[in-house]
Amino acid sequence: MNGEVSRLLSVENAKELLDSVDAFLFDCDGVIWKGEKLIDGVPETLDLLRSHGKKLVFVTNNSTKSRKQYAKKFHSLGIPVNEDEIFSSSFSAAMYLKVNDFPREKKVYVIGEEGILEELEQAGFTALGGPADGKKNIELKSNCLFEHDKSVGAVIVGLDQYINFYKLQYATLCIRENPGCLFIATNRDAVGHLTDLQEWPGAGCMVAAVCGTTQKEPITVGKPLTFLMDFLLQKYKITTSRMCMVGDRLDTDILFGQNAGCRTLLVFSGLRMSSISLFILLKVLAHVQFCHPLHFWSIHTLAISKSSRICPLTKFQHEVSELRQGPGLLPTGKGNIRPEVKTEGKAEQFQLVHAKS
Repeated sequence: MNGEVSRLLSVENAKELLDSVDAFLFDCDGVIWKGEKLIDGVPETLDLLRSHGKKLVFVTNNSTKSRKQYAKKFHSLGIPVNEDEIFSSSFSAAMYLKVNDFPREKKVYVIGEEGILEELEQAGFTALGGPADGKKNIELKSNCLFEHDKSVGAVIVGLDQYINFYKLQYATLCIRENPGCLFIATNRDAVGHLTDLQEWPGAGCMVAAVCGTTQKEPITVGKPLTFLMDFLLQKYKITTSRMCMVGDRLDTDILFGQNAGCRTLLVFSGLRMSSISLFILLKVLAHVQFCHPLHFWSIHTLAISKSSRICPLTKFQHEVSELRQGPGLLPTGKGNIRPEVKTEGKAEQFQLVHAKS
């Protein structure tokens, strides 16, 4: 692990983190909010970090909204965030086409929602599909030929609550039959926090369906791939070693930070864990700087990685039982990572280590 040891964030090392980071990159679903419900302590913590002169950037794999739409959501929740502080996978998909000189005369078919359509329009591309095709049906009968637009040069697949058989067939025909048609995935998240009470199928489900029908793998433009990082670096002129990626998913957020060379903070405010606020522990920063009382904060799991490696986590035994039952391997692109659980008194340390082949 390059000689670096991952540590739990604490009062003792929080100031060192604050001093060593110029920009905090935040995931949104499960970190800032769950569905339309803001996670406790978010506004205060963001205000605190801004007061220390830190740049705040929001990097989300959720493609259902454009940057403009996300800015409106932030404001509706009482958080002032500018559109240019938001980097979504919908924006990333449009920018991928733009930087690769996608022909303007070609069209883009979208399995996804308004966010992708709006970003494509802002980038100057013509899009088909989206929510409108969610209302279309097909009839499977003799002598019925499903027609598709031969000028479609790319298919973008993202999170789509309106996905149906029509969209799958349209995307499949474009990728199979249109010469050189690109297959782009906004991300491959299996599930996501689309509401505050439970997880829902993620874009990975839609992408897997198209992979199955076309027998092709997509170009993925969201986390954990670092395509978006090029735009962050161009805008903020901050080296990645002075950035910290904060997220609730090992396979997207933390791996994104790893791949880009950022420091990383992993929290269990999101997937497969009870509802725990990232910001409960980040408020330790306020204690360090301003000696605010901590009696109304319950310090839960949050880990800091000084290098670009995955963090160790601490959790009470009943909350790691699910992980203990089936510790499988997490592919990282740099070998596999295997969870190991070690018992230390009342708490257990859930350490992710590289698995030996």
